[in-house]
Amino acid sequence: MSTVTAEARHRFASLTPDQVFAAWTDPALLRQWMVVHLRETEPEAQVTRIQVDAVVGGRYCFADSRDGSEAWGYYKELERPHRIAFSWFVDPAEEQEDNSLVTLRIEPEGAGSIVYASHEMSDEWTDYLEQTGRAWASMLEAIDQALSPR
Repeated sequence: MSTVTAEARHRFASLTPDQVFAAWTDPALLRQWMVVHLRETEPEAQVTRIQVDAVVGGRYCFADSRDGSEAWGYYKELERPHRIAFSWFVDPAEEQEDNSLVTLRIEPEGAGSIVYASHEMSDEWTDYLEQTGRAWASMLEAIDQALSPR
């Protein structure tokens, strides 16, 4: 199977690698930034469910009110505070194929951090690479907006 990779990166001026890591693994923090992200993309939608079992092999699920929209997957790597890898599914058929992997590399930078996100997926999604990269960048920006000190 051939794959393609969408990429994004974001600099966090004041969030440490540990804080960014927690944003992806702590359900309360995840809900905070998902609300911000959803407000930017679909202002009328609501976060309906956040479930996180932040252990290797553990399942996560994000759901919102947009036509029952849901994303889920399983943690493949959790190396606090520098690396998270997880599968990403939005359709049950994708879970059977298990060929979608998101990797977040979190590095310290000054008082904050920088995150490099990559989403490796089947090459059938080549036409969606740019859109997928923008979606990950938008999620990283939502973390910054929701969790950075003001």
